[in-house]
Amino acid sequence: MQKPPPQSHLNLLEEYVEAKMSVDTTPERATAIAHMKEFGLPEFIELTGINAGDYGVYRIAGSGVTLRFSAAETDPDLPPNAKVSLAALEKRLSLQFPCTPEQFYDWHEATRSTNGVSDFTLAEGFLETLLATGTLSPAHLGKVRSSAQIIAAFRMDPDDHKNQQWWDARMRNAKRYGLKDARASTGRAKLQSQWNPTLVAAWLIDNGHLDRTAVLRAMQKHFPDVETDLLP
Repeated sequence: MQKPPPQSHLNLLEEYVEAKMSVDTTPERATAIAHMKEFGLPEFIELTGINAGDYGVYRIAGSGVTLRFSAAETDPDLPPNAKVSLAALEKRLSLQFPCTPEQFYDWHEATRSTNGVSDFTLAEGFLETLLATGTLSPAHLGKVRSSAQIIAAFRMDPDDHKNQQWWDARMRNAKRYGLKDARASTGRAKLQSQWNPTLVAAWLIDNGHLDRTAVLRAMQKHFPDVETDLLP
């Protein structure tokens, strides 16, 4: 029996767009999943809106998510270094069920392309909960930055002196102003305090100091390597 012709790239793209529009899990449910010790395929479907089966280059099943191709099945004439790269990609983009919320997060990060966009849209509330509950390790939040870098990135006043004063008051009284959790280390002598840009950004938005658009613009300009999907 003749096999049906493979799907065109256009067909795959149409499926992809349709699937990305199908995430309708409520923030409350996504939050509940983020609090689970482990979860599997049903919760994966709820979070992404993608059902079991083939999805682009992925294959989704009860055992987890894998690539539709395997490094072991590639052209035998492929150079060894290319096979190694494919094997590494295959491992990085594989997710086994059941998984912890943090394992899912690590896998989801690996699905991001060079422009930072993942192949899978997530229901609102999941990543935000992981950040708020401290489930994510500091590495997930990106490299810390000095007080001077934070002050220069998030300007609260166009005047340099007034901007410095605004930040000095809050950084010196981080606990009082609710900024303590964003401080990775306290400065000593000539060493400045170190801050997590993601947590500082979230604090600015939550407290109405800057709107989300302004914060994202500052993050993209000054800290382009830092994750922004976690921001409220």
